[in-house]
Amino acid sequence: MFDVAISGFGTMFFNDPGEAFRNIRRAIRAGGRLVMMVWQAHDRNEWAVAIDEALAVRELEDTAAPGPDPFSLAEPATVRHILAAAGFADSQFQDIDVPVFYGRNVDAALGFVSRFANVTGALSRAGPRLAGTIITRLRATLEVRASQSGVWLNSRAWIVTARR
Repeated sequence: MFDVAISGFGTMFFNDPGEAFRNIRRAIRAGGRLVMMVWQAHDRNEWAVAIDEALAVRELEDTAAPGPDPFSLAEPATVRHILAAAGFADSQFQDIDVPVFYGRNVDAALGFVSRFANVTGALSRAGPRLAGTIITRLRATLEVRASQSGVWLNSRAWIVTARR
């Protein structure tokens, strides 16, 4: 049995959050804690909004990236409900408002962002001409956020704690 289970931006990708959190609860001793960091809502995260604007997802037929939603645990009421149903109590949410480092320069940041599921999905659906336009827009998005200390975009997350 563990005293604490910790996740940094992983739990929002569970296919079945209820079952996953029940499994985590079973692995934690009575009185143990769950601590996780999850993204707040999409529109509260500059990085997500800016990247989607650069992708111009409205221009593409299928705008949903494959796989689970990185913002699936963004709403405290939803998370409290899921955790309570899994056997956790005393859910607390700490607001984290800290910029995220994307790379030492625009090229490094573009390489990082180009591996995001929504970016790879958009590029694969776009066709060669529109894909070039998307890359140009992504580069411009990152250039305006570049400084001597690298490329940074604002983010909002929750540190969620709960007790077994």
